[in-house]
Amino acid sequence: MEYFKNLWELFVDMSFYMIIGLIFTGILHVFVNKNLILKHVGNKTTASVVKASVIGVPLPLCSCGVVPTAIQLGKSGASKGAVVSFLTSTPQTGIDSIIATYGLMGPLFAVYRAIAAFLSGIFSGIMTNILCKNEEATPEKLKPSGCSHAKAKTKSCGCSQAKAETKSCGCSHAKAETVNLSFIEKLKSVFSYGFGKFLDEIAEHFVIGLLVAALISTLLPEQWFSNFTNPILNMIMMLIIGTPMYICSTASIPIALTLIAKGISPGAAFVFLFAGPVTNIASVTILYKALGKKALIIYLASVAVCAVTFGLILDFIINTFHYQGIAVVGQIHAHEHPGYMVVLAILFGILVLRSLIKKYTTKKIDNTCCSH
Repeated sequence: MEYFKNLWELFVDMSFYMIIGLIFTGILHVFVNKNLILKHVGNKTTASVVKASVIGVPLPLCSCGVVPTAIQLGKSGASKGAVVSFLTSTPQTGIDSIIATYGLMGPLFAVYRAIAAFLSGIFSGIMTNILCKNEEATPEKLKPSGCSHAKAKTKSCGCSQAKAETKSCGCSHAKAETVNLSFIEKLKSVFSYGFGKFLDEIAEHFVIGLLVAALISTLLPEQWFSNFTNPILNMIMMLIIGTPMYICSTASIPIALTLIAKGISPGAAFVFLFAGPVTNIASVTILYKALGKKALIIYLASVAVCAVTFGLILDFIINTFHYQGIAVVGQIHAHEHPGYMVVLAILFGILVLRSLIKKYTTKKIDNTCCSH
């Protein structure tokens, strides 16, 4: 019962900030012009590396969704450095996770996370441009890997019926045309994207993150990580755990929050927040084909160096200024939730459940040919 209590408390705390974040996600999707992004980033200057990092920070793209977007940047003439900069800064955070981080972990963590994403994007991009100076980005080598590239095909299953099918994993990369829509129609698009397509994409990872966080909170005794006193080793451990995982920037928040409650330093928890969303085994394989061996090594090394460096800096800031603004799970559970948060959590839970049902129902239909 303790497990389900912890799970419910975490879910209620996150739901309010997730709802706000998804609204802003929809606003970005509807009102930000994708062609404008390509115009600013699609060249081979150092400024494009900086712009790629700036643009990447608020964009709500997971490490799955960021890959085809980065491909388009390369096809638009962006240097390898700009592509790597975008790949580094974008998955770390987004408008949804910034708001959720602020609500659950405090303003320092939220601001620091965005700054770290921005600076690490610039660092990895510039290093790539320097060390791959005479190489061109070749994203055209990349083959689809599960993230949709809107490929329509006709599929027959022997039942004398042809079905037009669009392959998709939920990572909606194609921006709907909204130029000629009225304001009311755009407003509807904000909610249909934020609580529809985007939530469909992250719902599974969000739930997994909550389940893991509640499990850690239930099984590990308080201050368990305080037995491991070497901060560098703790950060390396978080780096090893986070790097191969596929977890979005929002789903990593409850896990990091619970790790802090169990005695790990905020800096080590930050390493997990940093490395978890940026890299995973699948994306590494894809990027090897897209960028080449040298650029991939630079990318991974930059992620590792930046994650540990920013983790150490965060611990230094917190210890030096005796910052007490980071909430931990025990503190969150110590208060009663107001009624409106419980109501919002129930409504958000229904939306998450709908997204999960839609996802797995679609998978079942796609894998079943006329049910015989």
